[in-house]
Amino acid sequence: MRLGTGTFLTDRGSKTMPAWLFSMAEVEGVAAVLAVTPEAQWFPPELASGQSHDIGARIGADNRTMTVNFVGAESENGPCGMRYTVSLTESHTAIMVIVVSHPNPNDSAVMCTLVGYPRQASAVLKERLGARVLVDELGYPIPALGA
Repeated sequence: MRLGTGTFLTDRGSKTMPAWLFSMAEVEGVAAVLAVTPEAQWFPPELASGQSHDIGARIGADNRTMTVNFVGAESENGPCGMRYTVSLTESHTAIMVIVVSHPNPNDSAVMCTLVGYPRQASAVLKERLGARVLVDELGYPIPALGA
């Protein structure tokens, strides 16, 4: 075991941070364990760690325009179409991001598939993102890349 650095996925993308590097007999490479104090880490204790999300955000050059990428319906058109908007609740430490779906009127004779497609919707923050964390409606962090 030795102190070094490792690359870890954060809410701002992959970052190089201090890590304990463990080498093991008959194993190639090293295992990196984040080496920062618990106080420097943030994850709500009531949430299960390791949850993955099919949602992420990109912050525009103005540091306020946010485009949210997620999995949704195939298109906005037709009886199976879905339009999406983003609802934001902002505080000085966090921004709750909720993707709201607006389905088109559906003809009951039409069968719609549940296949997921890459979709996106945008919103404008009241203030720059800064160091605030993005979270979903359950409190799970959402990665934010960009400016």
